[in-house]
Amino acid sequence: MTRDVYFLNSFTWSKAIDNSSGSLENANGNGIGPQNPRNLAGEKSLSLYDQPLTNVTTVVWRLPFGNGHSFFKSASKAVNAAVGGWELSGISNAFSGQPVNIVYSPTPPFQVNSISADFRGASFPRVNITGDPVLGQPNQIAHYFNLNNIRIPLDPSQPFGNAGRNVARSLPFWQLDVALLKNFAITERAKLQFRAEIFNILNRANFLSPNSTCSAWTAQGVCTTGSFGTITSTLDPRLIQLGLKLMF
Repeated sequence: MTRDVYFLNSFTWSKAIDNSSGSLENANGNGIGPQNPRNLAGEKSLSLYDQPLTNVTTVVWRLPFGNGHSFFKSASKAVNAAVGGWELSGISNAFSGQPVNIVYSPTPPFQVNSISADFRGASFPRVNITGDPVLGQPNQIAHYFNLNNIRIPLDPSQPFGNAGRNVARSLPFWQLDVALLKNFAITERAKLQFRAEIFNILNRANFLSPNSTCSAWTAQGVCTTGSFGTITSTLDPRLIQLGLKLMF
């Protein structure tokens, strides 16, 4: 933008679709085995890594102090060593939450195969839904799903729910990282750089996906698993890192 300010913004709008997760992509209720091995078309849906909105903003500002800059442009060596060579930068990352597959743990009458290991193709039957499965209220951390719109299949001859794969989505992510650095000229060829980096400077809680596996339910098919639809983990809080780098 000017000789001392650098600005970059990158926005991506995308969509990823597949009919199975990879062998190690078993998060958020996903598994590589289909719900119904005889209906692979029913597995086509958003990928686990689908991230429709991504925005990254970067700003770098070389502070205008010291020799050759707007302020203290004729400073002595001592003053220039103190006020010159400073640089402030920030990176803002904002993107959509991850897809969530809402499934249940089948009892023996509802099991369609005896495979238990996910990487071998264990089946992950989904629930029945009658409306939006996400509750969408301020208390989403403890009650992410709308249990009134979620039912567990009750007929062993029809163990497969009508919910699409990855029908829900977790909360979006936003984080601001800031770095302050100072360059010290040692010789014409050598330079020492001090860096103070603060990740998630606002200490924002970026919540991970809710527990999306129901393992207990009533005779009417209402999930009674206490942890179902609860969010119990977040990404990292504010982290501060200091470093020195010698460049020659």
